[in-house]
Amino acid sequence: MNEFPVDFTIASNQQGEVKQLDLGEYQNFKGIVKLTKIGNSKALSGAVFDLYKSDEEVPIKEVISDDAGNIDYGKIGPGYYKLVETKAPEGFIINKNPIYFVVSNSGGGNQIIDKGNFENYQAAIRFQKTAPDGKKLDTAVFSLTKVTDVDGKKVNQVLTNELKADDKGDYVYGGLAPGKYEIREVRAPAGYIRTMKPHTFEITSEFLDHPGTIELGDFVNYQGSAELTKVSEQNQPLSGVAFQLTNTTTKETSTYTTDKNGKLQITNLAPGKYTLQETKAKSGYILNKKTIQFAITPTTETEPATVNLGKFINYKGTALLTKVDANQPTKKLKNTQFKLIDNTGKVIKTNLVTNSAGEITVPNLSPGKYAFVETKAAPNYQIDSEQLPFTIQASQTGKPAPQTLTAKNKALPITTNQGDPTPPTVDKTSPTVIRTTITGDGKIKATLPMTGDNQQDILQLLVTIMLSVGLYITLRKRK
Repeated sequence: MNEFPVDFTIASNQQGEVKQLDLGEYQNFKGIVKLTKIGNSKALSGAVFDLYKSDEEVPIKEVISDDAGNIDYGKIGPGYYKLVETKAPEGFIINKNPIYFVVSNSGGGNQIIDKGNFENYQAAIRFQKTAPDGKKLDTAVFSLTKVTDVDGKKVNQVLTNELKADDKGDYVYGGLAPGKYEIREVRAPAGYIRTMKPHTFEITSEFLDHPGTIELGDFVNYQGSAELTKVSEQNQPLSGVAFQLTNTTTKETSTYTTDKNGKLQITNLAPGKYTLQETKAKSGYILNKKTIQFAITPTTETEPATVNLGKFINYKGTALLTKVDANQPTKKLKNTQFKLIDNTGKVIKTNLVTNSAGEITVPNLSPGKYAFVETKAAPNYQIDSEQLPFTIQASQTGKPAPQTLTAKNKALPITTNQGDPTPPTVDKTSPTVIRTTITGDGKIKATLPMTGDNQQDILQLLVTIMLSVGLYITLRKRK
């Protein structure tokens, strides 16, 4: 509506018929809308806008920004309107913030509605590199690749291979157009495992006004870890066992001790190869000199698992004694009794008796010096009072072999009833002695000696014979 007044006068008197006044043409004016499209402080061409009446859903006009970034919708009638961007210039994000304006229905002349600059933006990202405890790590290097564009087309455009942290320890990159992106770690911080799994994100095609900086959060770098369980042969946990860990590349060393559950927890390990060596055994146990080797890999897809080194056994010593006949070493002697003493003479074990194989086995011996002492010999054998010493070494590689000892016993001498230690023998070269007796009718009866007759019996036999002969001669003379 044109509210500009048109002045005219009707004369108070006229002669004849009143004539019609010609007021000329009366113009209705329209609004002229102008807009300048910019981005990064430069004019942007190719932005597309739709013009809507505020109470309608169907646009009434579409206009594209020219090379100077200008948008001119021409003349539009009075009403309430809004401009909505439907397509951003290439490389920019659609600004969905609508522009509202009014074309008045009054006033003189066409209204020029200049909405000034309407900016398109690009996105920026920011993330931090941290350890699991939240500590910032600012020496990692990343690559950034645009994988697909806003339409989903693969482009695989590498934007940088040298994305580094700023002075605040943040990783920031701007000027990102809509599309899908991928961040990969090129170099991990010193002492940390490089994460191979990419971090992906997407810049959507439109934002309401400025998208700001998109926070991607923390990218975590991990270190390696290892675990060992220290046990006895009976699978009992051993606490207080000390180990030395060595990085075979840097030669750096550190010490660790098993806890009450026998666990050895090793954390914060940089990638590399390591050795683990026991340096102090639990009291009463043999130090195991076996070297444990393991490695922490330089890369990982996710949080790395703890390297399980399994069970590491501390042993005690074992002694094996075998009792044999001194003259027949293959003959094993059972039922020989011993006691075991230490180097101070203290009795450690008693009533140790050889079995049918002539053996005594004594397990669970702590490192130190010991000796077997015989306390009772096997039947028909002489007791051997000489000690049989042996040593359980303080350290061994792996499971120690038993300490083996052999003890010999001599048999007791065989004796007769008269205490003669020498068993009787028969001299085959001597004449056979005949035993004679005089019967009741005066006749002499001769008999061979009985087996087992000794020298005294022979002597008695000779005396008897002589007396018998004398008696026989005397009787003959009397007749």
